[in-house]
Amino acid sequence: MAAVDDHPYAAYSAVLSDAEHLLDEIDDALSRLEHGTYGTCEHCRAPIGADRLAELPLARTCGSHPQLADSARRAPAGDGPVAVDGPPAR
Repeated sequence: MAAVDDHPYAAYSAVLSDAEHLLDEIDDALSRLEHGTYGTCEHCRAPIGADRLAELPLARTCGSHPQLADSARRAPAGDGPVAVDGPPAR
C-alpha cells in the first residue's frame, strides 16, 4: 500500500528533477553566452553549426563526437527525456 501512496510524490519528484536539470542547462548556456563561448564545442573548440544551435539551443558540442557528449551529460530523472545535446527525443 505504501508504494501506491508514494506514486504521486514520485511523479512530482521526477518532473521537478527534469525541470531543475533543464534550468541548469539554460543557466549554463547563458553563462557560455556571457563568457563568449556559446556556440563553441566544449570538446574540440570547433564552432557549433547554426543549424544545430537552431534545433538544440543548449547544445554543448558540435555533434561530431556524441560518445563524449553523452558521457558528460546528466540524464534526466523522469520518464520524459529532455534533449540537451543530441537528436531530439521521440
